[in-house]
Amino acid sequence: MSTFIELVINGLSMGAVYALIALGFVIIFKATEVVNFAHASLLLVGGFITAKLHEQIGFWPALAAGIAGARSSARSSRCWCCGGRGPRTTRCWPSSRSASTSC
Repeated sequence: MSTFIELVINGLSMGAVYALIALGFVIIFKATEVVNFAHASLLLVGGFITAKLHEQIGFWPALAAGIAGARSSARSSRCWCCGGRGPRTTRCWPSSRSASTSC
């Protein structure tokens, strides 16, 4: 019976991950009206950083580093794709520089 409960919990957690990925696709599509499959690469970057650092620094700091790595790669890809402007009018690197300065 314990194996069955373990399988149910594993299945629910995998379903939750798939649902979060699907919600990310929907939010990006509704906001920009462009199909963007870059979420998989960002998920891969965060997962890779978390997996590599898990043994050295523990799970929670590794998870924070993975999230930070995914966010920084998202910012850099937004900067590369949109010429420093980001989607629509937002800037990719918030700073005190003037609006005429690009990335």
